[in-house]
Amino acid sequence: IMAQIKHPMLFMQYDIYHMQMMNEHIQEFIQQHARKIAHIQFADAPNRGEPSTGMIDFSHLFKVIEQSDYAGWLGAEYKPSHTTSSSLAWLKHYSE
Repeated sequence: IMAQIKHPMLFMQYDIYHMQMMNEHIQEFIQQHARKIAHIQFADAPNRGEPSTGMIDFSHLFKVIEQSDYAGWLGAEYKPSHTTSSSLAWLKHYSE
């Protein structure tokens, strides 16, 4: 659809959680389409928790995103496994 519309201000939102649940190839998609993505949101799979609570290797995935041409925001959209503040411990780990 984006290729048909060809509007320079049309971008996609990429949802890592949903793509993982559909067994999509997240790394390859981001590497190939990073310039067409304006927002990436994430949660771990399968329980939509914070990073490191499921099956997604966020250390690797965040490096892939950082090394790609993606220039937008990352939004955490997960169900906290504890209190919100304690569930943010992953942020320090992945920002080092």
